Amino acid sequence: MSIGQSDAKWLKKVFKYYDLTKELLIYGEQVDPESKTSIQAINELRNCLDHLMRVAGYRVGLHAQGEGEEYVTTNFDKSFSHLYRAAYDTLDWVALTIKKRVLSEIKDYSPDTIAAVIPNYYSDLRPRFETILNKEIVTLRAEKDVAVKNEENLVECAGLISELKSTLDILIDKKSALVEHHKALKRQRWQGWVITGVIALGVTTVGTLIAWFIIN
Repeated sequence: MSIGQSDAKWLKKVFKYYDLTKELLIYGEQVDPESKTSIQAINELRNCLDHLMRVAGYRVGLHAQGEGEEYVTTNFDKSFSHLYRAAYDTLDWVALTIKKRVLSEIKDYSPDTIAAVIPNYYSDLRPRFETILNKEIVTLRAEKDVAVKNEENLVECAGLISELKSTLDILIDKKSALVEHHKALKRQRWQGWVITGVIALGVTTVGTLIAWFIIN
């Protein structure tokens, strides 16, 4: 079966965003602490495939040929609509998953440790991370319109997810350094407590001895 120019145009468009969505889904499953996936996105992808299969069935004569090319166009359009929703559902899910993972990666470390190991975390990485999550993605998401299908916003949103991924990658890469610095701080505090205790004990002992000699 040969693919006509019209079919090829639709398929290239569908496959482009299918690859983007699939890549994000796989990444999200990898970074999710429980290796969960987005059921909503999976359901949209299933519906996308259903419409593509209707087109394939029509092209090989398994559907009534009297339905005409409008049947093909309608199902291609519906397949992309489901894919468009799947992409946004996946982007939302991955953004939240990355946020949870970032918080999980740093929750055991003090600001002093984080700043020492990743000097630009509080000045650059964290402010940018929060701006992307709380402002830029929210703005792009609010402009989502399935009827219009603003592909530029979808691509821009995917780029923002890449920035969030970069922040998480940095934290994962610095994990061992964070652990070592945290241990070093604990050792320093423990040593400080020991020294303080010894000094306090010494002062108390000396004071007691002086008082004894005075009394006696």
